[in-house]
Amino acid sequence: MGEALGLDDALAALAACQAIEADYHGHRRILEIHAVGISHAGAPVMLCWQLDGGSASEERVGWKLLKLRDIVRVAVTGRASEAPRPGYRRPDRMMRVTAEAPIDPLYRRAR
Repeated sequence: MGEALGLDDALAALAACQAIEADYHGHRRILEIHAVGISHAGAPVMLCWQLDGGSASEERVGWKLLKLRDIVRVAVTGRASEAPRPGYRRPDRMMRVTAEAPIDPLYRRAR
């Protein structure tokens, strides 16, 4: 099905400030990345706002916490991300945050 999204790739996508298109659990999704980090169980994850696409929950739009190992066939859409969206809260209860929108300017310069 393709190579899974790595932590460095997720951070680069966040830094690009553009929405991505990706497959997750058999559904194509358009996502704005808001935060990337490590779950309390130790898995790399990202918190996204899903703009469109499928979902096992049948919620086409809304907040999603996705495991990076299950995200495949990723493409940058060219559409500017609106992260952070109204209602965004730092997801400390869900993960240890590595980076979040708006991306730290020091991280952008280091890339």
